[in-house]
Amino acid sequence: MKTLFLEDANMEYDITLLGFQVGSKGSTQEIVDGYLKKNMDPHSWSQHMVTNIRIEFHNEKQATATAKLYNPQEMYGFAYVTGGTYTHELEKQDDGSWKSRSLYECSHYISLMIKLEVLCAVAVLFVGKLLLR
Repeated sequence: MKTLFLEDANMEYDITLLGFQVGSKGSTQEIVDGYLKKNMDPHSWSQHMVTNIRIEFHNEKQATATAKLYNPQEMYGFAYVTGGTYTHELEKQDDGSWKSRSLYECSHYISLMIKLEVLCAVAVLFVGKLLLR
């Protein structure tokens, strides 16, 4: 993370689930060591895709980068997909590299996925009921 973020950078995860705010806000270190570790450890798998990256340069040293995220994952046996937007406020460093001053993630949706084996089991039960009529 040190290569991507400034030492005093901040992160905010704006996530609302069933009307409850479940995101977090704080320093990069607080978010990585606390919120992300606590919330990612129970996941058995995840696939993180970042697309449609747009960079708007404000001047030679400052820019805003936005991107869409699509993240299928599984936690406690439930598969789900989250989607949303990342927004980074970037600053160009003396060595020519760019680092993030802040990251804001806004979650636009969280959708439950039904596993194929569950769907097949439901279909078998449904067909069985039809045949027994």
